[in-house]
Amino acid sequence: MNTDDQALDEFEDEANRNEGKVEVKVTYVNTSETVDFRVPGGATLNDVFNEAYGLLTEPRRDTDKFFCKGGLDLKPYLQDTIKELHRRKICPKRQYDIAGETGGA
Repeated sequence: MNTDDQALDEFEDEANRNEGKVEVKVTYVNTSETVDFRVPGGATLNDVFNEAYGLLTEPRRDTDKFFCKGGLDLKPYLQDTIKELHRRKICPKRQYDIAGETGGA
């Protein structure tokens, strides 16, 4: 089995053990608050961030930026599903950051 197949199998195994859902972790950088929750593999990255905002009790702002832990800008991938991103090895650990605008003087 090649590593692509193995990674997708691991994703599928996790989903099968958890009623079709996989774990994600989202940190709101401005407050350092982190939430862990499960989403269906077919959820889009945008769906993940919307749910995270609710759990973090933070409003979504047009100026917010979305990153993978490690710095990859996720804005181009907001409409992709978690499963597709995993298959393409884009943030496969599903650990995301939201960075809001910071105030200035």
